[in-house]
Amino acid sequence: MDNLLPRIYEGALIFLLIFSSVFCGTLNPVPAYVLKLFLLILFSFFIIDLSRKHEPVIVYPRGTLAILFFLLIVLLQCLPLPLPIIKIISPQTAYLFENFLPNEFSTSPHALSIYPAITKEGLIQFISYLSIFFLTINTIKTRKQFERIFLFIIAWAVVLNLYGAIKRYFFNAESAFGLSTFGNQNHFAGYMVLITPLAAGYAIYCKNFYKKLFFSFLCAMLAAGIFFSLSRAALLSLICSFFLMTGVFFLAKKTKWRRNVKTVFLIIIIIIVLLTAISLESMRQKLSITHRGLNERIIRFKDALDLAKNFLFFGVGLGNFRYIFTRYRTFFSDQLQFYLHNDHLQLLVEVGLAGLISYCLFFFYVLRSIVNQLFSRRDPLVKNMLLGGICGIFALLLDSFFDLDFHIPAIAFMFWFLLGLLYKFSYTHFRSNTPNKSESQ
Repeated sequence: MDNLLPRIYEGALIFLLIFSSVFCGTLNPVPAYVLKLFLLILFSFFIIDLSRKHEPVIVYPRGTLAILFFLLIVLLQCLPLPLPIIKIISPQTAYLFENFLPNEFSTSPHALSIYPAITKEGLIQFISYLSIFFLTINTIKTRKQFERIFLFIIAWAVVLNLYGAIKRYFFNAESAFGLSTFGNQNHFAGYMVLITPLAAGYAIYCKNFYKKLFFSFLCAMLAAGIFFSLSRAALLSLICSFFLMTGVFFLAKKTKWRRNVKTVFLIIIIIIVLLTAISLESMRQKLSITHRGLNERIIRFKDALDLAKNFLFFGVGLGNFRYIFTRYRTFFSDQLQFYLHNDHLQLLVEVGLAGLISYCLFFFYVLRSIVNQLFSRRDPLVKNMLLGGICGIFALLLDSFFDLDFHIPAIAFMFWFLLGLLYKFSYTHFRSNTPNKSESQ
């Protein structure tokens, strides 16, 4: 049974990876609830399995305390508190309760969150995503598992790309917003921008020329899909990720590793060939940045910063930005709810400085650990997949400054899954199959 469990976990995670990206990125309520339910059930099964062992060992990064503190802050947002305490912790929240609620409710205990039910839902969703990370670093252990999963991620991205191309160009199912199985072309681009550098990393790893050429072509195909999505932010993020990858090769001490930059140039050449195979005029017009669109984004971000200042330390409650932003916006719109299209700034508004700092500290510890291992490991597969994965994560974090990537369940699932794979992969030495004790416990 113990030998079978790793395969069960691996199969379950791969199934959820497919499921999360099929139904419009799992944006629809029913698939979204099913995804969260399956994740929580799978994690509960893992905890039960762990508890039955005589000497249970769980792997976790040093930044775990930071993410637990983040969860504690979100939980605090849901707890009912006396109004005098809310006045001390968040004066603007108390002002809203006193001036915009009926008299019989204005002085009763309230939560720091504007709508606690929404925050509780957001907390459950975040825990389900976080469980992906901890499941991955505790259940994926062998070299074959890692390579198999990386290859499946790349292959699945290619399938989604091909399906989108066939649907659009052969069956005239072109949509103004959707692409492939995603309901929005920007969501599709965000998903692909996370995986494309990973494909580049595997192409670099391949020693056989024909295999290298094949995976370079697949990587170029994924990149071309981002171009065809006409997402300016995703395209900029992809370009920056390739610049980062090239820069790492140029800064590498070993001349042998520097030669890998040739594969990056090969991928770029194939991308150019693929793009010139179609008319680029419509792409050029769409990708050109208009002053009006830029000004609208600047105004939105400025209004969001003003909102964040009023709820500086503990925010308005996880998930509540879209309900309160209409009161603070200075531009006209008939929309009743808003997403900021800047996940990082929106998170600041929702959880405040305390939540954002703890959230960022977790990623700082995890990503620093992966980067340190990138330059210390000798295994070509480990080094190149870590580099590709880091560049993919960097690209998505950059893209989410201009979009709502982390609010799309399929993208959030892939992000946490990939982050867990990279962290565990960086510390797993395959001769002994044990994590590095200096970083994991």
